[in-house]
Amino acid sequence: MKFLLIGVVFFLAQAVNADSQMDQLTKRIEMLENNQQELILQTSEENSKVNSFLRSNFTLGGFFEPSYTLIQGPDTSFKAASSANVLGLNFAAEYSNHLRFVGQVLTGLFFPIQNPQNDPRHPTFQQRTFGAPFYGALLTQGYLDYEMKNGWNVSGGQGYAPFGYAAQQRELVLFIRRGGPQILRTSELFSPLWSGFHLHKTEDYGAYRLGFNAYSFTRFENANTPGIGARVWWENTGGKILTGLSFQTAKFNSNMDQIFGYDVRLKNEDYLLTAEYAIHLRPASNPWSFYVEPSILIFKEEVLLYTFLDFTQSSLNKTTPVLPDPYQKYEYGLGVNWLPTSYTRLRLGVAMNDYVYGNAVVLGKNRDCVTLDISAGVAF
Repeated sequence: MKFLLIGVVFFLAQAVNADSQMDQLTKRIEMLENNQQELILQTSEENSKVNSFLRSNFTLGGFFEPSYTLIQGPDTSFKAASSANVLGLNFAAEYSNHLRFVGQVLTGLFFPIQNPQNDPRHPTFQQRTFGAPFYGALLTQGYLDYEMKNGWNVSGGQGYAPFGYAAQQRELVLFIRRGGPQILRTSELFSPLWSGFHLHKTEDYGAYRLGFNAYSFTRFENANTPGIGARVWWENTGGKILTGLSFQTAKFNSNMDQIFGYDVRLKNEDYLLTAEYAIHLRPASNPWSFYVEPSILIFKEEVLLYTFLDFTQSSLNKTTPVLPDPYQKYEYGLGVNWLPTSYTRLRLGVAMNDYVYGNAVVLGKNRDCVTLDISAGVAF
């Protein structure tokens, strides 16, 4: 009986050991098959010289910004609308330490203001008003960037032009005021996008940093002759002071015009001041704009209070393609941002639109108005 029990135990041990070996052999075969499939995939991609995009280091993010706007003036009846809902998608792929792709697409539903300067000569709208809904999409960025061994980067495609400070805020949620200053909303100043090539470099020199940009762009007014732009900027250690000079030259009609700009930003832990100036030099009048925007953080940096003074001389504005309507306008006001998280900005702002210097009244109609803007920005 004793020998029988010993034989049974020995037999069971052998069976368990065989099963274990079988499991190990099965797992080994599966691993070899997976390695073979991976080798076949790599060989196929190497032969095609193109790797799968999703096999690169891929980053996806973006933002959403809804807004509600109210307007009223002496000759503008009260109006309110959900003026814009914008979704931005940012994506990037890093192929190596020196090569990457960057892209951004903006899309949204808008109720744009028709006759925004309140020109009573407008053939359809005798005063500013919210128009029919408009859906649009725009590729703002799409470029391949390569970092060379000497520290220079060269990019090809399209992106935000490095002209001044505000134009380089690549996400709408970064603006303290929704839409940013007038310098961005006046089409006769600089081109907001570079297209073609962009050469740039940043160099550290101990207590400060120096940067240089050179790029090409295409004006909508003249697509046959490319423009050239450049920027030189300086920043101290810690980024408390940032200042730069910007330049663009392009052909308008039959003349080569120049656009110059200067910007400065001062900030510390709870204070920020931004100021910019831009002027378009041309044979006749010279459109120009400037703004000053100080702000302060309070309540543990969760609330930002701001005020601003913003001026634009728009000598090339037209109510219709054949109806010139030059104007000069101050925007000034104040507002508050609530920053409950690092990815959220809630805004409330009020602005006075004050037309001056002979253009405040047209055919007895006052252009002035007050706007109240409520908006939010959520990054993801």
